[in-house]
Amino acid sequence: MCRNLQMTARAIIADCRGFTMVEVVIVIAMIGILASVAVPKFTSSLELANTAKVQADLQTLDAAIVMYEAENGALPTYVTDLAEYVNDVPLPPKGKCRLKNSTTAHEIVAASYAIKDVTVGSTTQRRAALDDHVAGDFGK
Repeated sequence: MCRNLQMTARAIIADCRGFTMVEVVIVIAMIGILASVAVPKFTSSLELANTAKVQADLQTLDAAIVMYEAENGALPTYVTDLAEYVNDVPLPPKGKCRLKNSTTAHEIVAASYAIKDVTVGSTTQRRAALDDHVAGDFGK
């Protein structure tokens, strides 16, 4: 701090102390350490958010498939056939999400959801899918 308030401007600047190089380096190092901890957490949060969105979208589309079949007596062929049963036909998120039986994140490559036939036991069901995975395949 400046000690004498009656000094000239030049004397005040000369008398005031700034940060030393060591102090600046220590602060930058602490910021780097905090960033190295925060970035992986942020990436993991994005994957979990994408996974939750995909699961919710696929469950909504599966419910719309059931309503379509009940009302029309036939199964839909395309996701766009379900437009009457959902407010907006959702689009999948960009980035990565989690599959239950995988240790690595799954990169979402499809630009839209699809409808596919899935065999469960001895019956075949028509389900909404993303990259050939149904709602039950996503999660931790």
